[in-house]
Amino acid sequence: MKNFWFYYKKHVLIGLAALAVLIFLGIQKASTPKPDYHIALVQAVPCTEDELTALEERFTAAGEDLNGDGRVLVKVHTYFVDLKEGSDNVGFSNADPVAALDADLIGNVSGIFLLEDVDTFREVTNNILEEETRDFGDALQLVLRKNASDEYRTLADNLF
Repeated sequence: MKNFWFYYKKHVLIGLAALAVLIFLGIQKASTPKPDYHIALVQAVPCTEDELTALEERFTAAGEDLNGDGRVLVKVHTYFVDLKEGSDNVGFSNADPVAALDADLIGNVSGIFLLEDVDTFREVTNNILEEETRDFGDALQLVLRKNASDEYRTLADNLF
């Protein structure tokens, strides 16, 4: 054992440190609450934290606990991007929010979209949204994804 420890002490300590990090990350991931609903906010101008909190509270009040953790948790994904051609922020500065929005669309993450410009969004995304739009206030329109689950449809109905 003395011989093993002499030759492999560094390997064992590095392995234990890596195992500790993995356990810590696993516990952190397992203890993070999972949102019941994912909402996408797509507008050209960023909003304040207070406005985001108000949005989350409005959806939380209308929602139901879907995952059984005892509370309703709503995650609002913000995409501050102007999708119109010729807009001031088209190009490199727009790459990150557009890529994040693409990931949301491809990954089927958000079931409800809050949009400033529904027509341009439909054109850019090949009509993934339902035809019906609802005025949400502050020049935003609420639109469901075509393949949104019944839970999102119920949430949208409860809002109005």
